[in-house]
Amino acid sequence: MKIKFLGAAGCVTGSSYVLTSDGGKSILVDFGVFQGSEELEKKNFEPVGYDLSLLTAVVLTHAHLDHCGRLPLLFTHGFKGNIWMTPPTRDLAEITLYDSAKIAKEQESKALFDHNLAVQTILKFETIDYRTPKRIGDFTVTFRDAGHILGAASLEIIDNTANGKIKKIVFSGDLGNTPEDLEKETEFIDNSDAVVVESTYGDRLHPKSEPEDAILAEIKEIEKTNGALLIPTFSIDRTQEILHIINHFKNDGLVKA
Repeated sequence: MKIKFLGAAGCVTGSSYVLTSDGGKSILVDFGVFQGSEELEKKNFEPVGYDLSLLTAVVLTHAHLDHCGRLPLLFTHGFKGNIWMTPPTRDLAEITLYDSAKIAKEQESKALFDHNLAVQTILKFETIDYRTPKRIGDFTVTFRDAGHILGAASLEIIDNTANGKIKKIVFSGDLGNTPEDLEKETEFIDNSDAVVVESTYGDRLHPKSEPEDAILAEIKEIEKTNGALLIPTFSIDRTQEILHIINHFKNDGLVKA
């Protein structure tokens, strides 16, 4: 098995990897947008460095834009296969792609794709349940719970034609900060010949109480002045986490109902 990095190498975003089996068939893991500096985001409009028409299929770890945001471009480069993911990721990725096309149109910015191409992409979505091995071309793919956002998965991929050193590879996808109230614990995989693991927060620890304490302190301060608290946050998962925390405060009588 061979792996080619098309993104998320030397930077955090733009996750995308080509796996080629020893039998010569290829699949793509994720196809996300590059985000960050203006220079980095220019990469979204540059050649990807691989003939996407050669791909048998695509497998998607989760519905954040830096993992799924370039999926529609597959169909402008000759790709004709299906895109596999968990059922919750399918629902979220549909919303994410439609929203991305809508925002680009409203802001009159240079768009990667339009609504019609998003529709074409979503029609190729197929789902696989967690822990259910699925034969895709030369590979068998199993989705494991990553504990990151709803539907997020780590991928356990076996090359059924392997005659070299690498028969099984694991892609962690984005991992959750287990344990979380709204997500199941990250599922661990016992063995693999190779692992591609995200390391966005690999050099730091997150105190469990910190977000809750900070939010409660801000709410208490606002209650004194009868003001309004604005909390800018990511729409997927983070917003739901904050609402969940505030609901706990209300149920415990820590804030006014």
